[in-house]
Amino acid sequence: MKTVYEVIVEALPALRSAIARELVNTYGMTQAQVAEIMTVSQPAVSQYLNSIRGNANEPWTKNPEFEKILKETCEKLATKKSTITTELPVMVRKLRIEKIICPSCELKDKFCDSCMEI
Repeated sequence: MKTVYEVIVEALPALRSAIARELVNTYGMTQAQVAEIMTVSQPAVSQYLNSIRGNANEPWTKNPEFEKILKETCEKLATKKSTITTELPVMVRKLRIEKIICPSCELKDKFCDSCMEI
C-alpha cells in the first residue's frame, strides 16, 4: 500500500495539467502566462497541455466535485488572488475532504479515515 504522500506526489502532475488546461481554455491565457502563474517553464506548460506531463484524464478528474474545486482554484490564480504554492495544498486537502481520492487505500469510490490523518 502506498503512503498518503506517495499518492499525492503522483496526483500533482495531473492537478497541474488540469490547472494549465483550465487557465488556457477558460481564461484564454497563453502558455507563457500560465507558466508564470504556475512557476514552471513554458515548455512544461506545453507538455501539460499535450498530456506528455501529467494525466488530466485520471478517473477522479471527471468527478463534478473535482471540476468545481478546479474552477475555484483557477479563478483565484487567474485573478491573482492567490498563488499556485498556496492553492495546490488547498486543492489536495479539498480532494481528500470531498472523498474524491483516497491516498491511503487508493480506492476512488470509497474513503478511509487514515486519509484525514495528515
